[in-house]
Amino acid sequence: MLKLKSIFNVLTVVILAIFILQGILLAQAAKYQQQDGPLGLVSMEAENYTDLIQPDYTGWELVLEPEGYSGTGAMQAVPAGEEKHKSIEDAQVNAPYMEYPIHFVKAEPVYVWLRASHKDGYDDSAWFGLDGEIEGTAPIQFHIDEQPFVDTWFWISRLMNANSDRAILEVPSAGLYVFQLYMREPSFKVDKILLTTDEFYVPDDELEEGPPETLAGGGDFLIVIDAEKDAWYDQLTGPSDGLIHMPSRSYLRDVGTPPADDVDLSAVVWMAWDAEYLYCYAEVTDDIVTASHTSRFQNDCIELKIDPNPFEGTGEGTANARLTALGADLAEQPGGVDNLNGSGNLVDAVGNRWEPTEADYARRVIDGGYALEFRIPREYINVVAEGREMVWGEGEVFGMAINVGDNDSGSRDHMIQWSAGHTDQAHSFGEFHGSVTFLPDHKLKFEAVSPRNPEVVSDSAEAWYTNPEPSAVKSAPVLAESFRLITNYPNPFNPETRIQYRIERSETATLAIYSVNGTLIRNLTADRFHVPGTYEITWDGRNAAGDMAGSGIYVCRLITSSMTVSKKMMLMK
Repeated sequence: MLKLKSIFNVLTVVILAIFILQGILLAQAAKYQQQDGPLGLVSMEAENYTDLIQPDYTGWELVLEPEGYSGTGAMQAVPAGEEKHKSIEDAQVNAPYMEYPIHFVKAEPVYVWLRASHKDGYDDSAWFGLDGEIEGTAPIQFHIDEQPFVDTWFWISRLMNANSDRAILEVPSAGLYVFQLYMREPSFKVDKILLTTDEFYVPDDELEEGPPETLAGGGDFLIVIDAEKDAWYDQLTGPSDGLIHMPSRSYLRDVGTPPADDVDLSAVVWMAWDAEYLYCYAEVTDDIVTASHTSRFQNDCIELKIDPNPFEGTGEGTANARLTALGADLAEQPGGVDNLNGSGNLVDAVGNRWEPTEADYARRVIDGGYALEFRIPREYINVVAEGREMVWGEGEVFGMAINVGDNDSGSRDHMIQWSAGHTDQAHSFGEFHGSVTFLPDHKLKFEAVSPRNPEVVSDSAEAWYTNPEPSAVKSAPVLAESFRLITNYPNPFNPETRIQYRIERSETATLAIYSVNGTLIRNLTADRFHVPGTYEITWDGRNAAGDMAGSGIYVCRLITSSMTVSKKMMLMK
């Protein structure tokens, strides 16, 4: 009896181990990933199945017709004579099918779309299902009003029944499922498969190739909104694929004053896209990071101004997003914080305002500045007044300007910009935007030429926006070899701050505090002889008369016989 019990226990352990191993293998098998966005989208190229199950006499094969297919081709049901699988029972036993393992993140029904093609009414339908069970009682089919679209690609999503019901799959819980597409009629062709939780989502038109594949792990495309640079961005090389360098010399001449240097204000911006979102990650070098103004645009921030369709309308009005460097928890003026849609200019096609959540944006203070990351859903990038809806998909072009603003003195002092027209008017007029083209593999091409008016072009684009070492945004400023003003800490401060600087040769130096208007506040060291070395001095926030200076921006200036170097500081009370 004990021996039998031991054998039973061993068998139980073995069976459990097999189930666990199967679970691990299944978890590793998902090729596609449902997006955790409002569309709940899964996008699959038909030819990129993981398994093809078919008897000898019939099956699916790769074809390169009709023209306009996406990916590397399309799949056609190939017959032996007039072989058809008209019933569910026959199809589940005999029909060839393709499999697509999907990791669903939502326990919601999904609507099925096929980008398909047919020659006549005898090759216009296919069966579909999940985990070996054909869904419902009818196949997905071209309908009467769609029949004229022969030998071309057309999006279909209705069943072959009396009510022409929508093709739907039930997903009872999140997890791994296998989608199957079965042959029903020979010669039926399918180019792409889309699943979405949004009943009202419709691919733009019969010729659109649809969104890129939503591969598990993003097919190495994985963007996490956490204000940390994702590994995928490392492959980007410049404006030709989605990386923009914005030095201080790209400042707007019609906004504020020029930044002192790249340490005062400069930025590197990485951008990408997928089926549902436009993504942006930016690292901004800014010697004083603040949100001290009640108006959002007056604070440290990044702004995107978007012309959703530059080939429609007059171009007046833009869809625009703004993310301030600091959130309400760190801002001196929480009312001056913008979490992407403070101005209410991101709306859907009928004017409903987007309400971002913390899943859509993140911010972080870094050495010498700040990092911002966010995403904008495609359905909310529109200009309703002119009926301009956002274009989307490989080869499509939209207009955009990127602004980075700098508040050093309590309001916006400087702004740098990527655009074609290089003017603050890009806020309202698409004619001054640069051109952005959707590329394969989630990349974007930036050209500082207006998509509305090719005569509007930045003649400084090559010098400004292309940087062979984009990581330089994090580097310390390169100053004269004779000395280097290192830092002050804390900054902002109240009421005192420690200033540390280095002298590398014997000479006389003066360290002084000035207002932003150039008024001398106090000499900390006046014409004092220095031997090479590092020095530290504390400023207690008082002027030469011993009175406390007021809150605001001050300039610490190190002066030698050969050069002057400045560092901005903020006194906050």
